[in-house]
Amino acid sequence: MAKAIVTIPGVIGGLFGILIGGLELLWFIISAVSSHIPRSWIEGNIISPETGACIFILLGMIGAVSSLLYPVKKMNLGWVIILCGLAGFPVGYASGSYTNMGWTGWIIPGVLLTAAGIMSLTGPDRIASSLPLLNSDNNQTKFLGRILYSMLFAGVMILIMIGLLFIGSVPDTSPQGVATQDERDLESAGVSQSMGLYNESLPFYDKVIARNQSNFIAWYYKGTTLSKMGRNDEAIACFDRALEIKPDYKAAEDARKEALRKQNRAA
Repeated sequence: MAKAIVTIPGVIGGLFGILIGGLELLWFIISAVSSHIPRSWIEGNIISPETGACIFILLGMIGAVSSLLYPVKKMNLGWVIILCGLAGFPVGYASGSYTNMGWTGWIIPGVLLTAAGIMSLTGPDRIASSLPLLNSDNNQTKFLGRILYSMLFAGVMILIMIGLLFIGSVPDTSPQGVATQDERDLESAGVSQSMGLYNESLPFYDKVIARNQSNFIAWYYKGTTLSKMGRNDEAIACFDRALEIKPDYKAAEDARKEALRKQNRAA
């Protein structure tokens, strides 16, 4: 029974790893054949996302099988399980792209497999015997202890996962990180426009402008979007703002004249 504290989280973590790898591989295939998604969105940091997804699946399979074999092992598989849990994080970072979660996608399988491996090396029998309720002679007390410690273990795992997810969601505020995010938001707006979803593209321009009021490109593209929507007054204001920042911006000047002509015709 004590060995279940290794087998259960290890198998669950391995299955999550297989699932996440499979979903990322499927998403990569869909993204690769889509005409609306820019190619830069599916480029990994170091290795390709599909390679990372296949490694996720492999690590999940090895971790799950090792956890299943642990109760009947003739050798300690704890280090194998730990390796499967920890290896997914650098793989996720190396294969991370704009359309996947990178290393944060491995948080659930990584935490569960690593915890299972650590408990394997520590010795589940030793852990169970050191817990006050589980070494009782009373069966009811043992049952309550299993429930209590299972809930405590699950709570600790959830807190660790939330902490890692929070760390991974902290935005990069360096000049390079902000510039990259501006570029991604402008690309996202372009994708929305390519599908005729003009309303959905406006929030992306607003995000760029909120980070940098001097981004004349965002003001210009927001103006062209508003002009296509027939909101010429707002479009002219955006073109004016772009020309204030960059007076020699010929595209904004031409677009402003066109918006004025539309406005006059409507009047």
